[in-house]
Formats: sequence, C-alpha cells, structure tokens
Amino acid sequence: MNNSRRQFAVIVSFARVDGSRIHDWASFHDEFNRTFAFPDLYGRNMDAWIDCMSSLDEPSAQLTGIHCERGKVLNAVKPTAEKAGASFMDARRGSL
Repeated sequence: MNNSRRQFAVIVSFARVDGSRIHDWASFHDEFNRTFAFPDLYGRNMDAWIDCMSSLDEPSAQLTGIHCERGKVLNAVKPTAEKAGASFMDARRGSL
C-alpha cells in the first residue's frame, strides 16, 4: 500500500469478512488484505496476519488501512462463513 493511502486513519466499528471468498490460504490472505487494507509489506503468513490484526487500534503502526478506537475492539462480521469459506476453515482449524 502506498503512503498516500496512510495520510489519515479510518475509524470503524465493524468490518465484513466474506467467507465465501476464502477457499485456501492464498484466498484467506487476499480477503483479509482486501477488508483491512494491509500494507504492501504484508508477508501473507500467520505471523504477519497477527501483527496486522493486533494493531487495529493503533493507526500509527500503519499495518491496516482501517482502525477501531484506541482500547476498543473491531467486530468482524462474517455473514457468509457458512458457505464455501467455512469448509476451508473447518478443514484447516487445527493448523490455524
């Protein structure tokens, strides 16, 4: 993500993760990157995902394009998780 997109913090209270788009690890990272606007340096692995997701209330970290209020949590809405993405998540649950 280029620095011009990081000039201000977008504060939200929820984000929608579309589980129907998640079929494998690549699409898992694609969907979270699409939803949370991870930076260009995002490593597309679980360590990088945890780093980005744990900085949602810290805009100065510049690891996501959307944020929640400091000390608050962001609610992730996943209304389509019962569809195709759920089977991937169920199959991979032990390795997440």
